Amino acid sequence: MDPQRPSRPATTAYIVVTALLTLILAAAAVEIVLAAVGALRGGHTISIARAVPPDQLASLPPGVQPRSSVPVTQTITDASPVQLLLRVASDLGPLLLLAVPALWLLRSLVRSLRHGDPFTPANAQRLRGFGFLVLLGWPVVSLVTHVLQEMLALTVPAEQQLGGPDWAPIPVPALLTGLGVLVLADVFARGVRLREDVEGTI
Repeated sequence: MDPQRPSRPATTAYIVVTALLTLILAAAAVEIVLAAVGALRGGHTISIARAVPPDQLASLPPGVQPRSSVPVTQTITDASPVQLLLRVASDLGPLLLLAVPALWLLRSLVRSLRHGDPFTPANAQRLRGFGFLVLLGWPVVSLVTHVLQEMLALTVPAEQQLGGPDWAPIPVPALLTGLGVLVLADVFARGVRLREDVEGTI
């Protein structure tokens, strides 16, 4: 068997990752175009994820109260260009700042695997970058996204403003995954250096 011949799993993974990356970029471009058209034509409707505290819910029977804030969706009709900009930024931030870089790094890793030599210093750096992206980038992007959503909510008239942002839980599994990838990257880099030392002595 030719060791340089790409394996079927590596080829499949490369095709899938490339397709996902292309679809995300295409979807981002479509959303930007639609937002621009909506800003020019007007009449564009958008929604905001909010969390309403129990004291703002008046339709429940007496003695019945939610244990925590209730997630709701607030609709803004005839959104202004600023509202559309904030909405697009909050939607595309996680995709362009997390998903696209992660898929690009993964695509580079799989491509090196298809070429038959994944154990390189470049791949160790890619793994390290992926780990930092998940460990640090995820919380930062999540925070920025919620700030943009809160800015969007503040553009609504005061009498229509509800509660606060619908905060997502801390992504503990993702943080642990990022830490694990950083450890793997260090092991990978040590393995690469060891192989280079062995090849240098032959």
